[in-house]
Amino acid sequence: MGGDKIYVCTGAVLHCTQGTSNSSLSAMPKCVSLCNEDQANITDHISMVNVKPFGRCRSLTYPPTASATAAHYGHLTPMPCVPGTITNWTAVDPDSQVGGQPALLDTAKLRCIYGGEITVVNPGQQLEKTGAEKIEIVVREAIIGRMEKEMNVIWQRSTVLDVIHYVCKRLLQKVIN
Repeated sequence: MGGDKIYVCTGAVLHCTQGTSNSSLSAMPKCVSLCNEDQANITDHISMVNVKPFGRCRSLTYPPTASATAAHYGHLTPMPCVPGTITNWTAVDPDSQVGGQPALLDTAKLRCIYGGEITVVNPGQQLEKTGAEKIEIVVREAIIGRMEKEMNVIWQRSTVLDVIHYVCKRLLQKVIN
């Protein structure tokens, strides 16, 4: 996995060096998804839209925290965070475009104007194995559902032997293909 690129999508867990808790990323819809979530690109940095608050901000360059700290005679008083994310993410994949912009990688960093550095803790993708199992189950259920509908139509028009013959024939076709 050393050189593998891990892409970021909606639901990614983010961390800010000045925040008191982790946050999440909400990528804008771009008709590209990973594990049924919108894939992120370099422009998914908008405060409160793409990047949610990180609990309380401990930075003294953040005006509410600076004011509250001054009111408490210099005792640091973190205030509710509103991320100051006005620049694009770094660490993107220029070879992979999402909505016409470079795709966001899990090594990406984003600067907050109040001094925090935002990083990706978890890229937001579900385990591939789990996703594959879910897809396989959905496909199997869809095939069974279609066969049941076809059997009901045949049952109404045929004898029991005709139905059994038809089902066996269909199952053999599925096995061969």
